[in-house]
Amino acid sequence: MEDYCFINGFSNPVHYTDDGFSGASFHRPAWAQLMAGVESGKVGAIIVKDMSRVGRNYLEVGQLTEVILPRKGVRFIAVANGMDSDHPETGEFAPILNLVNELYAADISKKIKSAKMARSQSGLYVGGIPPYGYKKDPDNHNQLVIDEDYAPVVRQIFQWAAEGRGIPTIRNLLRERKVLRPMAVSGSAAMKEHYGVNEDNCHEWSNNSVRQILRNPVYAGHMVAGRRPVVSMKTKARDYHQYGECIVAYNTHEGIVNQEQFDLVQRLITSRGKARHIDYKGPEFPNLFTGLVKCADCGCAMAMTKAHRPLRDNPIDRYIYMCGTYKREGKGLSGCSQHKMEAHDLYDIVLEDIQRHAKQAVLDDEAFLSSLMDKMDSDRQEEQRQLAVNTRKAKQRLEELDQLYERLYEDRANGQISERNFTRLSAKYEQEQAELEQQIRDSEQVMRNAQAEYQNARQFVDTIRPYAEIRELDAPMLNTLIDHITVAEPEVVNGELEQKVTIYYNFIGSIQ
Repeated sequence: MEDYCFINGFSNPVHYTDDGFSGASFHRPAWAQLMAGVESGKVGAIIVKDMSRVGRNYLEVGQLTEVILPRKGVRFIAVANGMDSDHPETGEFAPILNLVNELYAADISKKIKSAKMARSQSGLYVGGIPPYGYKKDPDNHNQLVIDEDYAPVVRQIFQWAAEGRGIPTIRNLLRERKVLRPMAVSGSAAMKEHYGVNEDNCHEWSNNSVRQILRNPVYAGHMVAGRRPVVSMKTKARDYHQYGECIVAYNTHEGIVNQEQFDLVQRLITSRGKARHIDYKGPEFPNLFTGLVKCADCGCAMAMTKAHRPLRDNPIDRYIYMCGTYKREGKGLSGCSQHKMEAHDLYDIVLEDIQRHAKQAVLDDEAFLSSLMDKMDSDRQEEQRQLAVNTRKAKQRLEELDQLYERLYEDRANGQISERNFTRLSAKYEQEQAELEQQIRDSEQVMRNAQAEYQNARQFVDTIRPYAEIRELDAPMLNTLIDHITVAEPEVVNGELEQKVTIYYNFIGSIQ
């Protein structure tokens, strides 16, 4: 370019170079300096190797060469393209060149995105700053390893959440304990300056920071792809996708928390709102069953609300549960009835049920496990037995067909069977083989599912056993043991008012 300037009489050339910046964007430092010179009248001509060196944005390059530079009296030359603004006829094909340059950049952008997505889907970490609690493996920057300096903070956050503590409460606990927030730990100097991170606010956790940790599958050992895709190659603006909308590669690295705890926290965040307290004088009863209790008819969460009666000494006696739909929309409009239940009654029913099953697990866990499995109806047990028999017979028949095939080929080779009969019998045997193989696969899948039920029952027995001697309930216990509880509308049975409460435990479901 200097030779071109020298030969063509352009004196006092100045170089403007933006190494490492994409031509799809005009937010480049050297370009900004050049345009400042254009605005101040210090630039008389702009000379580039070709049009793509200006930029790969069709609209902005056209605006520059056809409007801005002519208005400022700045000559524009693209050497390789033979363009010179002093000779307008040389720029007839400039719009086409600009469009081709942009399409080229769009194609490269698409290929880079596809390559990064493929790497992420294969379990490789392709991001810059690793998630809080992790660091990049020194030997492989595409692999995450646990950072033991901050992983305990992540474990504590999940533990608090599993205990039923809300995100604002966790945020305040982290602030009180002067725990460094993620940006203060891993952010670059430029990022810290941009977000205003300093010694005075480096412990100021936000609700969003806590939520991002609790929601991120990376902490259970899974890699997430496509969380913040760039909206367009022409802008650095990013879209935000919920984790449920992203592509997840499972078991790519060591998790800071186990899958069971992560799943528990997701259920709590999704289905449990903030535990509400009603403002009474004196002690309050925390809503231990937040998000757990459902209306048996409409499926809506049961709302804990004030009982319209004189205050009682025991705080729990001041509360009742009722169908959330009925409470919100009122009688006659909700399509559901009240399903009213005393909080104390629900508390006692759940406590007694947990105690009873836990004591069974302590006294004889194998007998308890057997009783759980016996709750499978006799038809299903007979089905399992028959499946095992049929699978055994199907495998025996496959062996027979293999032998028949061997003999069939021998007969064909010896001329003892015609080609027509060989083709007919061969097709018949192949069809039977395919049907038997599919039958075996289906049967084995059903039997594997039955084995999974046994493993779930075993996990439930092991989980509930430590609670045999409990005297009161708390939120962590309920969230660990129970998936949900349904409350039916009271009805008269044999002259007495009865209300059915069904407890659905984790792993096993209802075992009443």
